[in-house]
Amino acid sequence: MKGVSADGSHPLLSTQLATSPQPNTLNRYIPVPAEYCLLCIPVSLAVGILSYRRYRAWIFRKRVETLEKLWKLNIPQKPSNP
Repeated sequence: MKGVSADGSHPLLSTQLATSPQPNTLNRYIPVPAEYCLLCIPVSLAVGILSYRRYRAWIFRKRVETLEKLWKLNIPQKPSNP
């Protein structure tokens, strides 16, 4: 048969298997910016939600503080008309 070696294997396949490259540490996968965006979007959303909640809690504390100051004021009472 044409293109078949004496042991019955295809010559191109046998040479490809023999010269297959070994795993190289220099050929590492480098993520593209789109993958960074896929990671950054949920993280920034979570940080935004947490920041907004802290902001609303701060506003609530300020309102309570203002109301407490108003309640502690001495309001002169009008004398009642008999």
